[in-house]
Amino acid sequence: MNKEKAKKSGTLRESFGYTINDILGQKPFMEIEGNRRLKLEGSRGVLLYSNTEIKVNMGDFTLRISGINLYLKCISPTELTIEGIFENIEFCA
Repeated sequence: MNKEKAKKSGTLRESFGYTINDILGQKPFMEIEGNRRLKLEGSRGVLLYSNTEIKVNMGDFTLRISGINLYLKCISPTELTIEGIFENIEFCA
């Protein structure tokens, strides 16, 4: 398929049935709002949960959050939201 035809037909998903993330694999995404809220996409499960420490499996690494009054505000198959007062965020191999 040439470039002009691909442009006319729309997105990769519309053209071929998949996106670039399907080919390369979805990478984890993290959004931090101050030191009070953390949104994660692409997590593979919670490994440890307490009000002072939360560990999350992110596939290639583990994310360790320590702080005060930590809690899981939202957990779904695609997203995880942690709230509290963050003192430390570590990326562990």
